[in-house]
Amino acid sequence: MLPSNYDYIVCEYESLGSHGEEEQFFAVVRVGRRNEAPGSDGSLTSDAGMSTAAEAENWLQQFETVSRTTWRVDKTYPDTHKKLIFKVRELCAGN
Repeated sequence: MLPSNYDYIVCEYESLGSHGEEEQFFAVVRVGRRNEAPGSDGSLTSDAGMSTAAEAENWLQQFETVSRTTWRVDKTYPDTHKKLIFKVRELCAGN
């Protein structure tokens, strides 16, 4: 179900039990490009990891084609909640 021109390494796996006949799990998978140059042995290249958003988008498009699935956007509206990013606490000495 994964695009074939990549190598995959399972870094972390956790079984989440079964739900009916379906096995549920959590996995962290490292994806690396195969060396497709003529005469190569098909091993991972030295810069095998995905380093740009365009490479990740390309992999996702290939995955959607191979698996016949489509990834959906979680929400299409902006997040209006205020978030505290930085906080400064000042102490003033009395006169």
